[in-house]
Amino acid sequence: MKTKMGTRVAAAALCLMMGMALTSCNNAGLKDASITDAGLDQTQTLTNKTPVATPVQSASEDGEQQSVETQKYEQTQTLADPQTETTEEVAAGDTQPALEDGARVYDMTGGSAFLQNVRRLGRTYTAAYTMQSGDKETLDNVLYFNWSSSGFEIAFEGTGISVDLLNHRYGNKDDSGNTLDGTMYFYAFLDGSTDVNEAKLIKVANVERGTYVLAEGLEDGYHTVEVRRASRNVYGNFFDSRGLAGKAALASVKIEGSDPKLLHEPVARQRKLEFIGDSITCGDAIANYHGNANGNEDALRTYAAYTARNLNADWNVMSISGNGCIGSVLGGPLLDLPDQYLYTDAMGNGKVEWDFSQYQPDVVIVNLGTNDRACVDINKVVPDGEVATGKFTVEEFMNGVTRPFNAGDASTHHTGVKDFLNMIHENNPNAKIVWLCGAMGDELNPYIEQAINEWNEAEGETIAYFLGLPNDSTLSNGQGYDNSHPSEVAARVYAKALTEKIEEIMGW
Repeated sequence: MKTKMGTRVAAAALCLMMGMALTSCNNAGLKDASITDAGLDQTQTLTNKTPVATPVQSASEDGEQQSVETQKYEQTQTLADPQTETTEEVAAGDTQPALEDGARVYDMTGGSAFLQNVRRLGRTYTAAYTMQSGDKETLDNVLYFNWSSSGFEIAFEGTGISVDLLNHRYGNKDDSGNTLDGTMYFYAFLDGSTDVNEAKLIKVANVERGTYVLAEGLEDGYHTVEVRRASRNVYGNFFDSRGLAGKAALASVKIEGSDPKLLHEPVARQRKLEFIGDSITCGDAIANYHGNANGNEDALRTYAAYTARNLNADWNVMSISGNGCIGSVLGGPLLDLPDQYLYTDAMGNGKVEWDFSQYQPDVVIVNLGTNDRACVDINKVVPDGEVATGKFTVEEFMNGVTRPFNAGDASTHHTGVKDFLNMIHENNPNAKIVWLCGAMGDELNPYIEQAINEWNEAEGETIAYFLGLPNDSTLSNGQGYDNSHPSEVAARVYAKALTEKIEEIMGW
């Protein structure tokens, strides 16, 4: 069953640079389920001003070696249980392309179905793409991967592999005529490694179609390469028709070697996680690749990525900076995550429903509430018989409400915490749910926890759990390059606590 939510029409003429964040607040007085700073082992030491190219050190703040317990959550090694080599060649009926100059190229020509042999990571989709330059060629069924941490994995035999990627933002101008910066970043993980500091960082330049080397000079034989997106889905101006989605797509694969071959898609990990969040889950200001004062996002260094590595799990991410459950940092509803949840990528692919059977997570993690603070008034009381207007009450935040937010709001329904729990549970009936909040402010934590408790009681069983996070400003080196969003140090602290919570819930 899929719950249909009303679409929102946001007020025009507003613009939000994605680095915006609400002022951090005191995080005192968290509930028992919360993490306290004193209760965390802060032995991961990457300072928030360390360039991402520098390997993460593993010494404690006083220079001593980490404890065994902390090392358990340093999961930067290769997988604990390496994936089984799948040495079968490509799917039956799909012929291997000709060997030319020691390489084979797999693309859309000649009826190739090579995408059948690519493991998709995240909410991806295939669609045609017409080149804006050259002969305006139309490519059939390129693989789009637009969400943070999304991507693909390939198994192959050979000594090297490169890919052609399409940059949908190439040459685009916004509604004001300004050229859009189409630069995006990706990581390539080789042969099951999960260490982001050993992975190859790939800069997808502002060109329409580029060739990018993922690995070269390998021993001739079986290999896997996993490509995941560090850059977020939504850029710059929320209300610009062409500036919204940072779309990227896989167009072709080139494998080199003595007898190079594309093999069947690699085996998926058994455990599956899904993360739904805002800029904290996007990893805003957690890295700095190109010297920006406020840094840039990196989804592979967030609490979500570290938690997945800790648990040796696959993970999907759906995160939009500046947005929340019922509203946005701008003070009203915008691209609220519940409105996006039923679709593969509503911003990049229209209202195409996501097929939840493709990926059934064991645990769904929600990290929302930070931006909702801007449109929820915890002190607001609506007298009996009156209809609320403007900012939501805490009851509306918890339970959802059917009313316009203001005169410019065309939506009649705004999803509360319980509504969203219903939506997640209906589409992932066997999954547990963990809701996080507090990394950049905890004002709504008590109401999120109350809503979860009431929802569990109505369900007659405990399905959802709450985990309060310490404010990043209270952690040593806890803030990122913008001195607001969590740093990689804070991300590891949060991941350690979340990992332990999931292990407790799931018995892992």
